[in-house]
Amino acid sequence: MVCFALLVQTGFGLSPFEAGSVFVPCSIAFVILSLSAARLVARFGTPAIAMGALVYAISFGVLIGQVWSAGGDLVVVHLIPALVVIGGAQAMIMTPLLNLVFGFVEELQAGMASGVISTLQQVGAALGVAAVGILFGATLGAGSEGQAARYATAFVSGMSYNVAAAVIAAILLVRLAVYGRHTN
Repeated sequence: MVCFALLVQTGFGLSPFEAGSVFVPCSIAFVILSLSAARLVARFGTPAIAMGALVYAISFGVLIGQVWSAGGDLVVVHLIPALVVIGGAQAMIMTPLLNLVFGFVEELQAGMASGVISTLQQVGAALGVAAVGILFGATLGAGSEGQAARYATAFVSGMSYNVAAAVIAAILLVRLAVYGRHTN
């Protein structure tokens, strides 16, 4: 979401408060669906997490498509529906996925597994921000159009990494769901 903040604040001139306000519905959707994610996974199993990952990847693709097609003429509030779906889909992945991972760990190793997961989350976030930042910055510097259009193009470039990562995660989760069905 670093790219989103750069897009709407620097590219389209929103204040930090306005930019945060656009993102609030995404956070609300995350909280609401987080409350029901455990029940959905309990009822449908790992396929519910895989479906959340697929919806996440698709909704990120929709967000990028909106920005790409609008370019410098983007109306930022039009992104809110896609952001809401992204927040809800993220809720269907984050906590249930951690619970799934912990389900494969022996009870005596839960503390170590928690530390490994936390470390991997931090490393993954740092690498993700670096990769997205490289793509965003390279595209931003190469553009010759107006500021808003340059930032929109840079956002699309940077966020393409996130869509690729989300698709890979969805594929891995679908495979895990299929593998889990065959081993039970």
